[in-house]
Amino acid sequence: MPTPSHRRSSFTAKRICTDRDEARALFAKQYSTRQVADEYRVLNFSGIGGQGKSALCGQFEQYLQTVPTSDTQQHAWAKLDFEDGNKRHPIAALLALRLQLAETGKLWFPAFDTAFARYFAITQAGRNLETSHPELFRQPHDLLQGLASIAETVTGLPLISKAIERLHKIDEKRILQQWLERRGNDLLQGLEALPQYQLEEKLVVYFGADVDDWLHNTVNAPQRRIVLLYDTYEALWRDRPNKADLLVDKWVRKLVEETPGVLHVMLGREALTWANHDPTEWQDIITPYPLDNLTDTDADSFLQAVPIEEDDIRTRIVESAKGVPFYLSLQVDQYEGGKRRGIIPQVQDYGGKEPEILARFLSHLPDAMRSALRVAAYPRWLDEALFINLSEKFLGGAAISNLYELTAYSFWTKQDKRYFLHAAMRDYLQTDSLEYEATLYRNIHQYLFEHYDRKLQALTSARKLTEEHTEAINEGAYHLEAIDRPKTPYWVGKYREMFHLAGQWITLEPLLTLSLQILEEIGDQFGEGTTINNISQIYCTRCDYNTSLDLFNKSIIIQQKIDDKSGESITLNNISQIHHNRGDYDTALEFLKKSLAIQQKIGDKFGEGITLNNISQIHHDRNDYDTALKFIKRSLAIQQRIGDKFGESTTLNNISRIYYARGDFDVALEYFKRSLSITQEIGDKKGMGITLNNISQIYDIRGNYNMALEYLQQSLVIQQEIGDKAGLCATLFNIAAIHWKNCEQDEAKRKWLKVYSIAKLI
Repeated sequence: MPTPSHRRSSFTAKRICTDRDEARALFAKQYSTRQVADEYRVLNFSGIGGQGKSALCGQFEQYLQTVPTSDTQQHAWAKLDFEDGNKRHPIAALLALRLQLAETGKLWFPAFDTAFARYFAITQAGRNLETSHPELFRQPHDLLQGLASIAETVTGLPLISKAIERLHKIDEKRILQQWLERRGNDLLQGLEALPQYQLEEKLVVYFGADVDDWLHNTVNAPQRRIVLLYDTYEALWRDRPNKADLLVDKWVRKLVEETPGVLHVMLGREALTWANHDPTEWQDIITPYPLDNLTDTDADSFLQAVPIEEDDIRTRIVESAKGVPFYLSLQVDQYEGGKRRGIIPQVQDYGGKEPEILARFLSHLPDAMRSALRVAAYPRWLDEALFINLSEKFLGGAAISNLYELTAYSFWTKQDKRYFLHAAMRDYLQTDSLEYEATLYRNIHQYLFEHYDRKLQALTSARKLTEEHTEAINEGAYHLEAIDRPKTPYWVGKYREMFHLAGQWITLEPLLTLSLQILEEIGDQFGEGTTINNISQIYCTRCDYNTSLDLFNKSIIIQQKIDDKSGESITLNNISQIHHNRGDYDTALEFLKKSLAIQQKIGDKFGEGITLNNISQIHHDRNDYDTALKFIKRSLAIQQRIGDKFGESTTLNNISRIYYARGDFDVALEYFKRSLSITQEIGDKKGMGITLNNISQIYDIRGNYNMALEYLQQSLVIQQEIGDKAGLCATLFNIAAIHWKNCEQDEAKRKWLKVYSIAKLI
């Protein structure tokens, strides 16, 4: 008999947490035991899937919600569930923690907000911070309002100073000005000089500084406590082919390092292995707590509290669940659903082995609900919009109104507006569909892949790349891998350059590593060599030249093995640039000559033009201008003949530098302007920054310092945007030199100090 949804259900199961008293007591003890300023503490609860770790995490949340606060004792807490793929990205995770701590403990984040406003301005140029992250502005403080309005045009300490000037609340202005004088000036020094990738890595440092300031600023401060909860920790490796990769959670370890005095609580299937690899750092910090299965007595007590009154049914459920909370809760769901529909429980409808429990549960669902659940098992998260799309496509729209009912079962968790299906249920449903409904399995994965691929196809510029696109490439790769694994590397490769230009190396690295694994499986050695080369470029961009060289050498071995001459010549060229950057000109020239010989042999005019240009640069750096000019003019002739605009602009720039070095400034300026015109035409940001810098030097040497500074400022903005560290050093050095000539010695010294701080990292 149907029941109106607005009436109270005739039966509602009570799920009372049991047999986790020791775990909850340990958490309460760790929470209540005061942590000194330099003490680290990590609680690690681990156990197999279905052990109720997420339920236990929920108990910790309930405990924290009930802890009273007062003028003498305050606390704040936040939670990350890595089941949400977006929270596995460090920036998104930090933003989530920042928002929750601001809500639960009214924390301020002046350092983090300043750095993030700058990071957003660099990576999302032209976009509005408040429009993109409205959640950050739903708080009483108005610091972000000021930061958002000037982050693109003002940097570093002037950024927060000018933002504070714009504040309307007198008390806030006073507090932040005091913070700036006490700590902020030192903390934010050099912020404007940080390129994108380094600023991204340092956001965790700024976050930790703000947390530390709230906890340990003893001026009239009450006793304070912060707890950070991390659920489903193993999901951090979900998109990684190497499940033992220590780099995956490196940022979490860094977060712990930067937040002494915070209680970190990690819940996952496996125990943390940090101490195995670095016992001196972590051995005494981590408190492990393996979660065992529930005893039969506690499992029966749990079922009696539901209540399940039938002794034989309880006995059968306890025997089949073997103490695993997931299977207990699943059968309670079945019992509750049957009672609500007026079905008399039968003992034979319960129990069995694990697959049987899942199958029997599904068999007792109404047809529409069972169909909806099968479709909902394909995406790694579900929200209302996505569920409506799937329902209309695969359920005839019949399940559109059932999202609330669908996600009411115990195997769903909710984060913000998204729902996540328990891994055991999702894996079972997908495996079952692959075996019995292979066409449906393929069609849904294909539909979801195309859904995310369309978002990436609409991306026209690296500057317009957002978190939505980051999610799209991760989810798209997941669904494509499920139905056509061998195609995944080529699809990722289609968008690689866009993400690389945007500095999305954290996103690219696992995708390229997965691609490499697949290419090795299918025996595509050409793709394997190219992908290793692409991974090495990420390390090269980070100035990790040792790792980059190791990867380049692996790439060249493969390319020589399969006789990929074009790929080999590119790799030789890339290796030469590392040696050139290190000042080892002889070794760099040796690799370039090898590259040139291959390119001339196979008729690769494009590559030949690049290599001749690179050879000329070594002679230029050795002050052998005649030889440099000879090689570079050969390069220019080739590039103009084949229409290589990028190469032509670079070569024109380099020709200009030779004439500049010889003192022929009129000819140099002519070549520079031709180069700038081409870089602007093709959108070559790095080339624009270099050329603007070079043009400034001609005005500088002629004594026109105002014009020189104008060009240098334009160059600086571009180099900060793309994270060109070498370019930043050159531009800042030249700006300092002009200030020195103008007798502005303090400003000049500040700029030279920034140059030094960047140069140390190269």
